Amino acid sequence: MALTALAVLAGSASGSQDARSLADGLLIRPPVEAPGAPAGPVEARMTEASIPGLAVAVLQGGRVAWAGGWGRTRPDGPPVDARTPFQVASLSKPVTAAAVLTLADEGLLDLDADVNTVVPGLARSPSGAAVDGVTPHRLLRHSAGVGTPGFPGTSGPLPELDDVLDGRSPATVPPIRVEAPPGDLTLYSGGGYVLLQRLVEAVVGRPFAEVVGERLLLPLGMADSDYADPEPGPGAEGRAAGHDRAGGPLPEAWRRYAEDAAAGLWSTAADMGRFLEGLHQAGAGADGPLPPAVAAEMGRPIPVRMAGGAPTWGAGWEIHGQGAATYLSITGNNPGYRARMVWFPATGDGVVVLTNADRGGPVIDDVVRGIAVRLAWPALQPRRVAAGAVPEEALASVPGHYRFGPADLVIEVAVRDGALALKLPWSDFVALRPVGDGRWVAADGADVTFGAVEDGQVRTITVVPPGQAPLDGVREPG
Repeated sequence: MALTALAVLAGSASGSQDARSLADGLLIRPPVEAPGAPAGPVEARMTEASIPGLAVAVLQGGRVAWAGGWGRTRPDGPPVDARTPFQVASLSKPVTAAAVLTLADEGLLDLDADVNTVVPGLARSPSGAAVDGVTPHRLLRHSAGVGTPGFPGTSGPLPELDDVLDGRSPATVPPIRVEAPPGDLTLYSGGGYVLLQRLVEAVVGRPFAEVVGERLLLPLGMADSDYADPEPGPGAEGRAAGHDRAGGPLPEAWRRYAEDAAAGLWSTAADMGRFLEGLHQAGAGADGPLPPAVAAEMGRPIPVRMAGGAPTWGAGWEIHGQGAATYLSITGNNPGYRARMVWFPATGDGVVVLTNADRGGPVIDDVVRGIAVRLAWPALQPRRVAAGAVPEEALASVPGHYRFGPADLVIEVAVRDGALALKLPWSDFVALRPVGDGRWVAADGADVTFGAVEDGQVRTITVVPPGQAPLDGVREPG
C-alpha cells in the first residue's frame, strides 16, 4: 500500500524538499511515546486499523507543500491520491463559516442580528415558540443553544431542507430546536449549521450549494469539491467509498446528506489545502478570494463558559493553545469517513487528513503527530514519558468496572498481556503506563489516577482525556 500520486504543489525550494522527504518516509506517532518506542510507517498503521484509503495535504508557510494518498477508494477501486473526493463531514463547517463571513463582509448578512428577523420562525423552542437571541455569530460558534449535534445521513430518499428543520419524513433526525438559552454555553450543534444553511439561502435567494460554489469553491480553485452527493454508480466510481469498523465497504457505498452546511461537502486533500491557503492569504491581508475579516473572525473565540470541558470555539473551528502555538482544528465524523484539519494562523502551517473508514480517527491523529514531529511544530507533538515498571499490587487491586456520569457509563480496567489496560465506553482498550508519583498515562494520552485501596481494591478512578473534562468513576460492587 504505497504513497500514490504525490503532487508537490507549492512552497519554497527548501520547504518543498522537506515536504518530499516527509511524504516519502512519513512515520506515524502515537499519543504517548516511551523511550525506544519505534515510530511506524503509515501503511502498517492503516492495515492494522482496517483503513482502505487515506489522503494528506501539508501546508508550510501558508502554501500547500505537497499532497498525496495511500491505499484505495474501495477494494477494487482506483488508488487514493491528492484529488480523490471524500466526504469531509464536519470539515464542511469551516467552509460554511467562511461563506457566511464572506456574505457578512458583503453587507448581505448581519452577524449579530436575530435570525428570526430574517427568516421568521427559523429558531424555535421544542414547543414551537420563536426564540430570541439566536444570531449567526452564535450559530457559527455553537453557542446558540441549538440541539442536534450531528446527522447520520440517509441511504433512502434525500429530504428537503424544511423536512430536516421540522423533523418530517424522510428526515433522519427530530426537529432542530433551541434547547438551551442562547449565549449561555457551548453546545455542539450540526443543527445550528443547518439553520445557517437556510439563512444563507434566504439572504441570497439561491441554493446553498450554489452560493458556496460561487463565493468560495470556484474562487479558491477547489475544482474537485461539491455538494452533489451522487448516487453510487456510473460517474461516481472515483469517489472514496465509506467503510465500517471491520474495513468492509458500506452497503450503500456512502450515506447522502441534505445538511450541506454541517456535513455534506465532498472534497479532496488538495482542495481543502487550497481552502487553508485562502485563509492564510486573507489573514496576511493580501489580495485574494477571501476578505481579511474572514480569517480574523474564524480565530476569535467566543467568551462563554464551555459545557463539559469542551474546547473554546471560533467560527467553525475549535481553538487550542496560546501565542505562536495557537492552532485551529476540526474533526469530521460521517458514517464510513473520518477527517481532520489543522491550521496554525501565525505561520500558515497546517494539515488535512481524510480517510474512508470508521476507524480512521486515531490513525489520522497519529499522522498529524508524525507531521508535527517532522516539521517541529510548537504543538500537536506526542507526549514523551519515561514509563516505569507496573507494580505487582496494581495488577491485583486496580482491575474492575468503574461507573461515572449521569448516564451511568463504565470505565473498565483489565490486565492484558501482563499489564493494565483501560477502556472507555467509546473506545477500545489502551495500555496504561506508570509514570511515577502514583500517576499513570494511557496510550491515547489520557492522565489516570487511582483512589485509595480498601479491602485490597482501588475504589475510585479519575481519567482526564486530552483536552476534556475529568471522568470520575466509582468501582462497581462485586
